Amino acid sequence: MKVSKKLITGFTLLFFLLVFTSCGKETEEEKEKLDFTICDEKQLPEELKELLEEKKQEVFKLTFSTKDYLYIVVGYGEQNRSNLDVVVEELSLGKNAIYVKTQLVGNEEEDKEIITYPVIVLKCPYMDLPVVFE
Repeated sequence: MKVSKKLITGFTLLFFLLVFTSCGKETEEEKEKLDFTICDEKQLPEELKELLEEKKQEVFKLTFSTKDYLYIVVGYGEQNRSNLDVVVEELSLGKNAIYVKTQLVGNEEEDKEIITYPVIVLKCPYMDLPVVFE
């Protein structure tokens, strides 16, 4: 049976494409949930409070660390409505990164006359790993 070079090349490229696109992605089984605390403003380092005040009007994602703690922050910018909550869908530790996923949720009965700046600050023990915002 004679196999064409194009067919072999196509399968080889497909193989490498599958291998390299799946490398670096971690499955749910490879991640472990992280314990965290949701911080209010009183619990934050002064430098982080100042940074949040500067950034609050825009959507942003950032990390801030001290020698003991890692703060993971997601801000949703200026919102022309109230009764909004930021929900943590995931905070997990993978082999090479920390993964975080949040969502902004609102209530049907909200006051659209009030401007708010929804933000969530998650605090966990310091780890020298990149944070992936999903």
